[in-house]
This record gives sequence, structure tokens and C-alpha cells, in this order.
Amino acid sequence: KPKGLQLSAAQWKAYGAAYSASAKAGYATLAAQNRAIALHNAANTLQASRLQAALSLQKKVAVAHANARTAAIASYAASQTYRQSILAHQNIALKTRIYADFERHVLLAGRLQYIYQGEKVYAHNAVMRTLTSQQALNTEEQRFARASKTAKAAARSVAPGKASTGAKSAQALADKAAVNTIKAQAKAAGMAAALAVPPAPKKKTAAKKSRTAPRPQTLAPLKFLHGFGNPDGEDCVAAAIANHLLCDKGIRLSPAQYLALTETVPDGSSIEDALFRVMVSPPWKDGPNLIGYCEVPFCPSRVLVLGYEAEEGPHAAASVGNGFVLSWGEVLQLKATQAAGAQIEECWNLAWIRHRTTL
Repeated sequence: KPKGLQLSAAQWKAYGAAYSASAKAGYATLAAQNRAIALHNAANTLQASRLQAALSLQKKVAVAHANARTAAIASYAASQTYRQSILAHQNIALKTRIYADFERHVLLAGRLQYIYQGEKVYAHNAVMRTLTSQQALNTEEQRFARASKTAKAAARSVAPGKASTGAKSAQALADKAAVNTIKAQAKAAGMAAALAVPPAPKKKTAAKKSRTAPRPQTLAPLKFLHGFGNPDGEDCVAAAIANHLLCDKGIRLSPAQYLALTETVPDGSSIEDALFRVMVSPPWKDGPNLIGYCEVPFCPSRVLVLGYEAEEGPHAAASVGNGFVLSWGEVLQLKATQAAGAQIEECWNLAWIRHRTTL
């Protein structure tokens, strides 16, 4: 027995389309969410790092400013001491020692001022590099755009099975759960779409019997040939069509025309197949044309083409009314030609039109 999901072709088509659409939308949403999370985290990291750098440099500037200010005060004090030594007419040795101290303080103050100005410039640049949340997000989006060109190549460069065997990250577990949810939703969407499509009706196999029964030997000897039909059978369907034309329109086919009819309707044809052949490809150019046919309920008073079980097998005949049929070239009672308990299996009404050139 077949296993798994059993659907028709139309249902499978609807299932596949709905599954693909749902899965595509789910994966796109998951990718967008992961990208948004990654961008948010990267932007926060960038903004925090810039602010941390600016704060660190501000602290260094504060220390350098304090050192430069202290050195400037000391240099000013040393300059005043040297000035007083000159005004007091101190000896040369003392003035030389005070001047050397003053000179050392001036050099130290100049060096510390240079350090302070440099740290101040670095701090200013660091402050100017700080970002708002939106600026950080825009910067990371540009970086992600540049990195997207190499992301696939980087992913392909990692050989399968070479990943770390350690514990999976929380993000990886969350992604796996999200993928399972997407697949379940896609499967549910596919099933809903498939169930919305009505199942294809089972085709009924039409009974197309080959009707070539010979004349039963239980019948009385053939006395007079009224219509068409070989007592040995084989041409039962062609004979039924010709006999219907004879009884319905009063048109008797010539031997050449009947031969052409038997060639159009080969031995062993079913009634429906034979009628289709005669209507689509008329056996003769000048003569009556079959313009239509349809299967109808049996009516004993109408001229119809019948299909039923005879004593010798499946048989076709033309009913001529009042329970008689024209079969095997003679007029017989329908019951006499039927097998015991047999019913009419097929009953066809034919529509003929006379051609300009009549027989």
C-alpha cells in the first residue's frame, strides 16, 4: 500500500506553492530579525567603545592639565625668586644656582604644557568621534553591506564537520527552534492549501466492448436478407450503423459504400469508437453524413443502435421498433438475439444529414 501523504497532482501543486511561500516568508523574517539584532548589538558596541575612548582620554587630559598647571605655578615662583635675588644684589654663586632652578622649572613647564595640549587634541578628536544611536546604526549598516560580499565565501570556506564541538550558543539554539517553527508553519500552510483543492474525481473506465458476435445457430435458417450484417459476425458495429441509416432515413448504402464503412470501422471496434470515426472521417465523399450521436435510454419504439450480450458474445444491432432489431442482415425479435437475462448495455441515437448527391 502507498505510504505517506497521498494527494492529487493539483493538491500537490497547491501544497508545494503554499509551503514554499510560507517557508520563504518565515526565513526572510528570521533573517531580518537576526540581522536587526546583530546590527543593534554592533551599534551598541561601537557607540560604547567610542564613548569609553573619549572618557579615558578626558581623564588623561585632566591629569595632564593638572601637571601643566602645577609646573606653570612652580615656574612662576622660580622666576619671582630669581628676580628677587637680582634686586637684593645677591652674590653671583647664589644667583647662578637660583637661575638654574628657574631654568629647570621653565623647561618642565613647557614640556608638560606640550603634553597637555597633545592630550587635549586627542580628547577633542575622541569626543568628535562619539556617535548617537542612529549614527552608530548607520555606520554598522554600511559595514554589514561591505561585509555581505565576502560573507558567503567565508561561510563556504568552513568545511562541514569542522565546527566546534563545544556547547551551542543560545543564539544557535534559538535559530534552530525558529527554523523548526517555520517548517511546521509551512507544512500547515501547505496542508491547508492542499485540502482547499477538491480531490480529482476518479475517472470511470467506460466499457468499450468489441462487438463481433456471430449469428446463433439456435435461430431459424436465414430466409431473406433485409439489411447489412455478416452471419459470421465481425462487422456487427458497421452493420448496425448502416442498418440505422436504412431504417431511420431510408437510405441503403451501395456495396462499395458499405465496404468503405467497414474499412473505416475495423473489426473489433466499440460502438462509441466507430461512431466517432464515421463522424470525423466520413467513409464516402458523396452520401449522408453523421453529424452527431449521443447515448440515450432504451426506447423500444425508436430507431437506435444497441449494444448488448448475445448468446455468442457482445453484439451490436439496430432496433427498428416494436421490440425488433435488424441484425445479421435480417429482422429478428430482440429477445431472441439476447443471452438469457441480458440487458441493453448501450443505446445510441444517431443524427444524419443528407448530402446534395443522394444515393
